[in-house]
Amino acid sequence: VTIKCQAELVSASSLKQEIPKPTQIPKQACLTARQVRDDFKSVRNDKFNYVEIKITDTGVGIPKEKLPKIFDRFYQVDGSHTREQEGTGIGLALTKELVELHKGTIEVESEAGRGTTVTISIPYGKKHLKPEEIVELDKEKTCQPLADEDKEYDKEKEKTRQLFDEEERDYDKEIDVIKNLLDNEKKMEEHRIDLDVFENDELPLLLLVEDNADVRKYIRGNLNKDYRILEAVDGEDGWNKALESTLGGPDLIVSDVMMPKMDGFKLCKKLKADERTSHIPIILLTAKAASSDKIEGYEIGADDYIMKPFEPNELKARIKNLIEQRKRIHEHFKKHGLFEIEEKNITAIDQKILQQTIAIIEEHISDTSLSLETLTESLALSRSVLHRKIFSLLGETPGELIRSIRMKKAANLIEHHFGNLSEIALEVGFNNPAYFSECFKKEFGILPSQYSSKS
Repeated sequence: VTIKCQAELVSASSLKQEIPKPTQIPKQACLTARQVRDDFKSVRNDKFNYVEIKITDTGVGIPKEKLPKIFDRFYQVDGSHTREQEGTGIGLALTKELVELHKGTIEVESEAGRGTTVTISIPYGKKHLKPEEIVELDKEKTCQPLADEDKEYDKEKEKTRQLFDEEERDYDKEIDVIKNLLDNEKKMEEHRIDLDVFENDELPLLLLVEDNADVRKYIRGNLNKDYRILEAVDGEDGWNKALESTLGGPDLIVSDVMMPKMDGFKLCKKLKADERTSHIPIILLTAKAASSDKIEGYEIGADDYIMKPFEPNELKARIKNLIEQRKRIHEHFKKHGLFEIEEKNITAIDQKILQQTIAIIEEHISDTSLSLETLTESLALSRSVLHRKIFSLLGETPGELIRSIRMKKAANLIEHHFGNLSEIALEVGFNNPAYFSECFKKEFGILPSQYSSKS
């Protein structure tokens, strides 16, 4: 921000600094400080007839059609998604009133995307004011020696400095109190959310990414009976919370599009491109009505797209549909295996990870030490990420997946009369035939011997 003035003005930030003394005049001139001040005023008024203050920024600017309304009380220009904190719409209206009280003018020039310049012009002197608009100060004392005035000035300066010091100490105390209150409130809110998330573990966990607190509260109020809700205040916060492993990761993400730091499109693209989060279904919420925006959302991997304003029941239905869709994939896998998994609603990254996982299990299927560690080392994924992904995509833990593939391989060997049950058990990684039979029955509902006779 730059401020340009056509006169010598004292800035607000200089008040706490050294207060300058009046211009030093030789004592023999026998002039009072008042006379020096009046002489300077007359010269200044002869040269300039107003003071001009310009304030310029390089922000997002204001559209031309919005400029006539910006001085209206409570008016706010669209585009609040670019700001982390929204105003109330009274600042410019109040400024305009104060400037006009001094018979001045305020003008705004702006261009969207390039910035804004506010120009304030205030006349000098009193000629432009009516008598009733002028408040006279008490008359100053008549001529005194300049040295006496200096002494008085020093006293006033000291009083002023003490006053500033006292006000600053009081201000610091008030700030500390406010900070403590805000910190306590924040901790209580986080604690409340954490308790809400950890309760009812059987409910799906939703991550709600929305920068508007009122909208978050509204959505949460409509969903918290059927889901656990984890909140994020912008795209960057949403990304960090999606990676948190303490809760096992969200089952679904609902994200606004227009947000500061990282918008919904960038968040969605980042989530779908990362193997740690690519399996999470994402619903985008936006006020952008153009079909091109909707197409963009789907192209970057969004699973669904809802226009604002929306009905709560519509959002509920879309969320339920995506979760039920994932359950159908789980059922399909349990019945038919992974033979048609590429036709389901799964990203390319997840398809690749599933194919690699299956290949590793089949390659080591006779190895009795095959475990989750074998998979994580081969895939270069952490235990938590692999567990979260496999369970989300297939409805099984990695350990259950290993056992399931072994049982399907065993069933195939039985059908093709590979050998006796002990030989088949060893072939699929079981040293104990009794435990093999127990696992087989759990998978197919009958013992291997019964399956053999059936085949």
